[in-house]
Amino acid sequence: MAKNDVAERVRRLVETLPRADRLIVLLYFADELSVTEIAAVLELSEGQVAHVIETFRERVVLKRMQPRAAA
Repeated sequence: MAKNDVAERVRRLVETLPRADRLIVLLYFADELSVTEIAAVLELSEGQVAHVIETFRERVVLKRMQPRAAA
């Protein structure tokens, strides 16, 4: 799978997230904030933030394992 193809699939997956989860994922992966920093900014527990990030990672792995639908 081409790198651009993977990036596009991940971008689409991010867009499907609820707004709050999307914000956490973008702050973590795009802005490179730590779990602690995100929790402080959004007034959430570190556990909540870590859970969203881990769930997203799992979804990305599962999506990468699924064959792409024929166009």
